[in-house]
Amino acid sequence: PASPAVSTARSRARSLSARSASGPASRRSSPCSRSAESPAGARGASDSASDRSAGRGSGARSAAGRRSEADAASAEDEAAMDSADISEVAPASLELADLVRPAEGEPAPARKIWDQVVLHNAELPGGGRIWDTTLAGALDAARSGDWPLCAYLAARCFRDAGRGERGAAALAAPDERCRKTVWLEVAAPMVVEIPPGQERLCVEFDDCRGESEWVPTDKISNNVIRRGRVWVRNRGCGTLVGGICGSAERLNPGESFELSQLQWRRARLMRLLLRDEDRLELRHWLPHEESHDALPQFLTKQVHLTRAPSAWFRVLAYPMAGDVTKALLRPAERAWTPSQREAAAGALQWLGETLVSECAKAGQWELVELFLRAGVPPPDLEKEFEGVCGSCPAETCRCCKVLRRQWLQDLCSAAGRRAMTLLELAAWAPGEPSPLEGVLQALREAGHLPDLNRKRGRRPALIVAMAAEERWDIVRLLLQAPEVSPLPLLRSREVISLPSEILEMAEAKESGPQVGGKRAETLARYFERLFVGEVMGMELAPADFVFEDRTWRRPGGPCVLDCMLRLGGATPSPGAKVAFVSISRAEFATARAAVADESCTMLPLNLHRRAVSLDSPASTASHHWLAVLLPESYLAQGGSTGLVLSVPMNSIPTPRITRTTSVTVTMVTPCCGERLKDIPIHVAGRFMGLTGNDGTLELGLPPGTFAISAPKHCWSEKVITVDSGSANIELGMETSAEIFLYLQDMTDPDGLDVRDGIFLCTGIEPIPDDDEDGPAACFTGTAALPRCVQAPPGRAVGGFAPVLALEPLDPEARTLGRCGEILQHIPRQLGISSADMRPFKPDEELKWFEEFSGECIVKLLSQLDG
Repeated sequence: PASPAVSTARSRARSLSARSASGPASRRSSPCSRSAESPAGARGASDSASDRSAGRGSGARSAAGRRSEADAASAEDEAAMDSADISEVAPASLELADLVRPAEGEPAPARKIWDQVVLHNAELPGGGRIWDTTLAGALDAARSGDWPLCAYLAARCFRDAGRGERGAAALAAPDERCRKTVWLEVAAPMVVEIPPGQERLCVEFDDCRGESEWVPTDKISNNVIRRGRVWVRNRGCGTLVGGICGSAERLNPGESFELSQLQWRRARLMRLLLRDEDRLELRHWLPHEESHDALPQFLTKQVHLTRAPSAWFRVLAYPMAGDVTKALLRPAERAWTPSQREAAAGALQWLGETLVSECAKAGQWELVELFLRAGVPPPDLEKEFEGVCGSCPAETCRCCKVLRRQWLQDLCSAAGRRAMTLLELAAWAPGEPSPLEGVLQALREAGHLPDLNRKRGRRPALIVAMAAEERWDIVRLLLQAPEVSPLPLLRSREVISLPSEILEMAEAKESGPQVGGKRAETLARYFERLFVGEVMGMELAPADFVFEDRTWRRPGGPCVLDCMLRLGGATPSPGAKVAFVSISRAEFATARAAVADESCTMLPLNLHRRAVSLDSPASTASHHWLAVLLPESYLAQGGSTGLVLSVPMNSIPTPRITRTTSVTVTMVTPCCGERLKDIPIHVAGRFMGLTGNDGTLELGLPPGTFAISAPKHCWSEKVITVDSGSANIELGMETSAEIFLYLQDMTDPDGLDVRDGIFLCTGIEPIPDDDEDGPAACFTGTAALPRCVQAPPGRAVGGFAPVLALEPLDPEARTLGRCGEILQHIPRQLGISSADMRPFKPDEELKWFEEFSGECIVKLLSQLDG
């Protein structure tokens, strides 16, 4: 007979509500909750009209309400589960069932469910007959509030796709059902009949090359245009000057107009009465989507017509599918109905286009961290639902770029709020500690951490945005992150309202990695800067302390040993603290002798249960102190100072001595050997500081092997080994000196001369991201210049990839102006081949390169103020 535990698990498996992947029949309420399609046989479809009406305007249901719905079982699924052979269910599946649907108490954490599926290959009883183990199933479970089931189905999808990158890509795929829902309820497209002759096309006839004429559509013999070719009665063949999408007089994609403009003293426009299935099919006929040789099926048969409303519209496609009598339109935001605005607000606030987005908007940060750690790319919530109006790459199609930008602008304007980024959502989410800390760590571990210091269009850096909202807890958290620079905050207008503690923290971090920085305000700040690698000395120590015999003394006050000590393998991070530990006079003498002995690696002192102070030590509690970097979890309440050091069991209570060696990094250009300032230097992937005006940065590194790099400026890294007692190390590094090209809109204010300008630089930093008309755009294509080679592929930074690189130069032959001999020919000899086949003309008035040909142009182009 089975043991009581196995019998209980089997009975739980029988009683499991083997419900569909979506959980309860009604989804989480939101103004935009209707699925665009309900394919036959889809497990967990929950898209009825009653669900939509119940969801409108009601907001999100409570967690308790969702849980009670998720616990309700359907009779059919119960019967399916009862028919399963429980005797053949593996023990791992029974254990998993108890994690997802426990007999009592709360379900297990998402991480435990995930590990059981991904690491131990466990499955819930019933298998694919009952559970929809696809991404759609996981999304439906999330929208119903069944988060344990969502974790299970997502883990199955990740595992079944092959784990690793393939599994992460499967979980990152957008939900087309969601896009179709927004297309129907918010975009609300319609097809309008354009009577013959009420629009004109610009045509270049074959017998008059170089000349174009406006031709009314009633003169065109072929109503359906193929490949931009037309036949005009009594005139012959011709080609549309602007292509199929840009040759109309008023109905070009992206144009906005009031419908009465086309009806003045003319026939009234009529729209086609289409079913939802036909309206969904319209997405396939947006500009530059997949080409179709056949017209949509509903255009080949008789369709009822009704009057088109007189309102403002935006053109999505004309001629639609090449038919000059059909135009695909959508209402402009100023003409949206209250229901459209409500649906738009609901989509931005509650509806997620991807699984990570859905979990983030629902506040399920444990699942968000879990998916990010599994390698799922973070969603760009600022561009969520952008693919509703066209899914072709915007970089290769200017028409689609305009359509998608207009759509996002209308969506956010109607919702009354801009889309928040994933990090902004995490920063605003309640919780202690803040979910932002876990999300940053998950992105850091997965290698997907974005540039936290760079502005996004007109948006300031995250730390500046949080300071503007007076979220000082988030500002403090970001300042503790090694990837965040305090410079954007210190240079912003928000600096005048910073609390003194935050201001001191930002200034200390700004000056910390650089030699010759500001004096530390307190001894605690002094040791914090020492632990992150700054070379410190008497000139940077607090003014009220003096240094003698390896000791910092305050006259008539405490004594602190000048040594970096660590417990528990702590490293500078948000989870570690610099604490001052109280010891006796005799122990202080012992510690000082141990530090003087270069062969000694650990102090012979047990620090367990010693009094601790997190501020600068005072003589009231003790006269002798040690500065120790330790995990925050080592601190406990008690002692004369209110805190004691509580070393966990099986951990070493004696601190390890950290000895450092001075390492000076010098950054130069590879062509002229010119030193470069403000180059970020990283050690072991962690930002340590910027090179100074002399192009150098001095670091203090403990014994070990370190990879020193300059991300975005140098593609190689140098590995150095620091031994205990090593002499000072001088390290030289070269930038890559690659040439980046980027585009900026140079259209005249009247919009008559539409064109882009190509700009170049030799680093990623000068590329502007806050131009008054929008950030710079990526250049796609190739270039050629004498004595330059094509830049190696795979070196894109933030979407911008280098195009050219200088030919390798002999370091011994470096002379000032060496690169100027090559780059001075850019205005006349630079060849541009754009991927979109647009011609580019050189700027004949450009004399800058010739004027500076005797200087290091690589240096000048890498440090321009973008």
